[in-house]
Amino acid sequence: MGRKLALVITLLFLVGCNRLTALQNIQDEAVLTGSGNTPTLEEVRTSVRRAVLGKTWIITDDSPNKMAIRLRKAKKTLDAVIDYNTNFYSITYKDSINLLYKEKGSKPYIHRRVNTWFVKLKIDINANLAAF
Repeated sequence: MGRKLALVITLLFLVGCNRLTALQNIQDEAVLTGSGNTPTLEEVRTSVRRAVLGKTWIITDDSPNKMAIRLRKAKKTLDAVIDYNTNFYSITYKDSINLLYKEKGSKPYIHRRVNTWFVKLKIDINANLAAF
């Protein structure tokens, strides 16, 4: 019984130490407002900007319908792009430093926190859009 328990604990520890996960970009997230009306492009841009600047992200380029953003955490850097219009937006990985990015076959893998950061940013964008 003791050996089985030790094996289970070891396996759980090894699974918990796995820092890589499949990269999950946010693709074609619907732009939904609290009023149910279609927002203007400027309202979408404002919602995205507020979400980005409300966290520790910085904007590295702000073009029409596209925003390049960067997140720095300790010695880690993540670059992403947010493409948006009045109907949809997407958050897409572009580059990183010290986030273990690699491709296995044709599938990208990265540090598991990247997906969490993308989801949190999506939640903040949606909350800002709900104000319109």
